Amino acid sequence: MDKGILTNRQGFRIPHTDMVNLKRQGMLNLGVENDLATKIAGMTNLGPKKTTAVTAFHFWNWLGFIVLLGSIYWSFTKNWWWFIGGFIIWRALWSANKTANAENFLDAAMVDKDFYDRVLEMNGWMYQVKKTDAAVFSQYLNLENAETQIEKNEQEGLKRCLTDRDLIADFGDFLQANDATFTMWNESALPHSKETIQRALIREIKENADPEMQKHLRLALLYTCNFSKKIDSAVTKSAYEFLERNNQKVSDITDENREELKKIANEWIKNKEENRTTDKIFDELQLDAIAEYESLLKELGETISEDMLIRRRQLLSELSENT
Repeated sequence: MDKGILTNRQGFRIPHTDMVNLKRQGMLNLGVENDLATKIAGMTNLGPKKTTAVTAFHFWNWLGFIVLLGSIYWSFTKNWWWFIGGFIIWRALWSANKTANAENFLDAAMVDKDFYDRVLEMNGWMYQVKKTDAAVFSQYLNLENAETQIEKNEQEGLKRCLTDRDLIADFGDFLQANDATFTMWNESALPHSKETIQRALIREIKENADPEMQKHLRLALLYTCNFSKKIDSAVTKSAYEFLERNNQKVSDITDENREELKKIANEWIKNKEENRTTDKIFDELQLDAIAEYESLLKELGETISEDMLIRRRQLLSELSENT
């Protein structure tokens, strides 16, 4: 990739005049997170004063709210399903309005120096720059040269101005390609930092009302807890790893191949002592993961399920027996 990202949070600060000139020369693109732009629009005296960006944001918000209220009214006076249509339209308007609001703020920053400076003080801007121009931007970075910071950001997964859904989609791609149920990973395997993905998932859980999507988001949040700094490489539950080595999967178990799998299982049992150390590490990491997930759910005002409490007791029992 020939472009990278630098942010205010890393001490990268460009004065307004320089930012405008560099953008007009095509040397940078300004960026701001949708969620931050939404918060700014809702806070007094923080939004741009020289454009109607905030007014437009609130107008479309109110329009969406009116549509939702109208659909609720019609669901009582006409047909019940009016509410469903109203809710879908409201969600679509809300999502589109958040994106449009962030884009409007970028336009406003070009003409409203005071607004640009206010967001700069909040460390809210991101800048996409060409790697070949890195030397030009080093003067604006307090800690280290721009080229080094760009490369560090790429190693951490910050390669473009990402929305929460981009972050979640990247994590979903990783889960599709790798097992995160019977394997504990080092955090470095993630496409973005663990905390960044978790924050994105929590925000999306709070905002997305689709029951089916809620299940997927919570499962993804649980899987993020299977990534730890305590291990240098992936640790896989030995029984699962043994099946994989024999070109089998847990999901492949059927009545037809049950006997064959029994033979494989018996062979695994013979080597169980050799696998005891690995399984102990896996179980300890899984206990940590359950505790972390419980903490994340508290942020959502929820508690872990009874099944997970049972699993915790099983792990504690197994670890106690192996001690």
